[in-house]
Amino acid sequence: MLDFAKNIAKEAGSLIASAFDQPPHYHEKVSFADLVTDTDKQVEDLVMSRILETYPDHKIIAEESASGRSILTSDPTWIVDPIDGTSNFVSKFPFCAVCIGFYKEKQAQFAVVYNPICDQMFYAERGKGAFMNGRGLRVSHCTELHNALILTDWGGDRNASNLDTKAANIRRLISEARGVRTMGSAALHMCQVAAGQGDVFFEFGIHCWDYAAASLIVTEAGGYCCNVDGGPVDLMARHCVAASSKQLAEMICQKIVPISYPRD
Repeated sequence: MLDFAKNIAKEAGSLIASAFDQPPHYHEKVSFADLVTDTDKQVEDLVMSRILETYPDHKIIAEESASGRSILTSDPTWIVDPIDGTSNFVSKFPFCAVCIGFYKEKQAQFAVVYNPICDQMFYAERGKGAFMNGRGLRVSHCTELHNALILTDWGGDRNASNLDTKAANIRRLISEARGVRTMGSAALHMCQVAAGQGDVFFEFGIHCWDYAAASLIVTEAGGYCCNVDGGPVDLMARHCVAASSKQLAEMICQKIVPISYPRD
């Protein structure tokens, strides 16, 4: 099934890549910084149709077709983000990806995150490790904040109070860390952690489809994922910490001020 998901991601990636240099057609969702494009919808339709052609009884949670609360049951469920980093896609910034995660009994079984602009395919299967284009991935195992490169993002929320809290969190961390980077794709940031190209990622306001696939890639690369309170990952909680080590994740959780968003 992992190869099936990788093939779908490649096909979806071709749609994204062919549209990347074309004038974008997009609409605003909750703010002028939260966008959806025609390509998002085309990619989601493609991925969903391919899944249902082969697995008609499986459930799908997908970004553009989601309405109301998303509920993850024990049934076989695919969680899909057609383009994570849509604002990057619109702005021709090559940091965006199609994300496909497969869950059964509420546990991730395999996952694919594919950036077609850079032709980087990250994938993992439970108990079998994480890879990028066939090369095994391992986290950095950084355990000290002063050695850490922190990855995060602002998200599409432009509420002034929430932005102030996010800015204060970054200010608090940068005084003790090696650096902070924000690049606009939660999934790809988490894959960077898996690849040892960053040490910890956190974000508030993200959705289940942003990190359902990438969280497995992090843990299969030897990393650690949790809620911002240090508890197990809750896909519908709209926040996540992904780190190279449990120790570093706990340090981040202790230093950031949480922001509450409505559950998915």
